[in-house]
Amino acid sequence: ESPPLPAFEAQRRATMARRRGEEAPMEVAAAGLTFGEVFERYITLQASEWKDAKTGLRSWRADLKTHLKAIAPLPVAGVEVFHLRSALQPLTRASRSKVLRRCGSVFRFSCANGLRRGDNPAEVLRQTWTGLKREEVAHRAAMPWAEVPAFYARLKAGGLGANARGALALALLTGVRSGEASGARWEEVQGLDSDAPVWTVPGERMKDKREHRVPLGPEAVSVLLAAGPPKGKGPVFLAPRGGAIIGKALRKLMADLGAGAFTVHGLRATLSGWAREQGVAHETIERVLAHRVGSAVSQAYSHTTDLLDRRRREVMDPWGAYVAGGGR
Repeated sequence: ESPPLPAFEAQRRATMARRRGEEAPMEVAAAGLTFGEVFERYITLQASEWKDAKTGLRSWRADLKTHLKAIAPLPVAGVEVFHLRSALQPLTRASRSKVLRRCGSVFRFSCANGLRRGDNPAEVLRQTWTGLKREEVAHRAAMPWAEVPAFYARLKAGGLGANARGALALALLTGVRSGEASGARWEEVQGLDSDAPVWTVPGERMKDKREHRVPLGPEAVSVLLAAGPPKGKGPVFLAPRGGAIIGKALRKLMADLGAGAFTVHGLRATLSGWAREQGVAHETIERVLAHRVGSAVSQAYSHTTDLLDRRRREVMDPWGAYVAGGGR
């Protein structure tokens, strides 16, 4: 009995048979995987790494069903540049670029798993097609740091508590993303009555899936206590009708406080700009913002010592004092 064909060879033979108008032999057709099948395998494996797997899967599958239905039944080893271009031609430039990026990931997965040769038709098309949206970096509007104390005074005057105001105040004081602040839980906070309180955001709630320790300055502690008393576990901040606070509520609050020209995410850049003016090292600022810095070895070392906590606290405490002290 002959050994089974490698997947890419089976798919190549199936593709050639189709081009000749012939039916591929059963052993060849059965051994091959279609683009749609590989697409599904890829997103199923990747979903565990996504912050919102349910939404991500729905979005990817919608693209497959709506925009890539013409190539879904083709053997993944037989999809060529003209197939992709034909499928994406009717889309807007922005949609073409997004769907093409996703196809590129599927083809890289295919190549890595021996399902097709080393070519990636999505990359070829990206380099040659002028009908794609230009990749641009979207900068978030950041509030000038000189305006922050007055903004915080308005925010605090409305009453901080287990509400959107409290969540926005925590985001401003700690430099975390809006979703990380609004989703804060009491079990993540340690030592509020100690000299070194820390808020540990677990990896599953972080953008890059790495745990992030946030030393809490006196003002940040007061924000949390205003939402308390600490309950041991459960969400710190709640929407008026219960449930989690959504990002839209924080954006609306910014607008209501006369800061609608700026974004919540931009407050991270505000903190970064202030810290640079104070002479804080670039690496420390990046670590305060939970950005990756240095090699994997240096990152691992930093997380085994208390040095990182101390350096972050050297930023958090004076930043909180500046924000709450009217800029003094």
